[in-house]
Amino acid sequence: MKKLLTVLAGAGVLLVGLAAPAWAHIEPTVEEAPAGGFVTFALVVPHGCEDDTGTVKLEVQMPDGVESATPQFLPGWEATVDDAGPVVVTWEGGPLPHDQFMEFGLSVQMPDTPGETVLFPTIQTCESGEEVSWIEATPEGGEEPEHPAPAIALTESDGEHTHGEEGEEPAEDEHADDAVTGTISSDDDSSSDSLAVVALIVGALGLLVGGYAVMSSRRAS
Repeated sequence: MKKLLTVLAGAGVLLVGLAAPAWAHIEPTVEEAPAGGFVTFALVVPHGCEDDTGTVKLEVQMPDGVESATPQFLPGWEATVDDAGPVVVTWEGGPLPHDQFMEFGLSVQMPDTPGETVLFPTIQTCESGEEVSWIEATPEGGEEPEHPAPAIALTESDGEHTHGEEGEEPAEDEHADDAVTGTISSDDDSSSDSLAVVALIVGALGLLVGGYAVMSSRRAS
């Protein structure tokens, strides 16, 4: 994580491999997400490194306001989460061959800042030891940099998992008291009384039939 933070702090210096031909970018599988909502997405790493070596490590820093992150389990890779400062998720393993792609999944609660675009600065480490820093912000209305950081735009919450408006009381259920206390309405009382009467009648008939059978058996003997 220290290495990632150091690179971010020195974003004004030349990036590793800056003079190399542009590569396919690391892109998130979602472009937008509700502010403050829980979102599951993946960062698509399109291939390994430009020197035809594989990717063996991926470090992803969460945006400010993200307090935790759950990484996807990937066979052959070990995922760790460092939350001592800005939350950083790291996968090590592979390698991811230079001519193949892979999705590194994350589950996070987005910052509650609608209208903002949050970045997930990422460092890709190659088998050769080369590092590619995907940490550059794309200026609004400007040209995309050579190594842009994965970005997700935050929208207004859809309200599915939010509380109601301030001062708004939840709708009262006319049967709520019955459900909570276990009370029975007058209609239910009538139904219960009817069932009790039927049960008594059936029981009396059973006794009469049983008694008649016993008397008949004695007479036959």
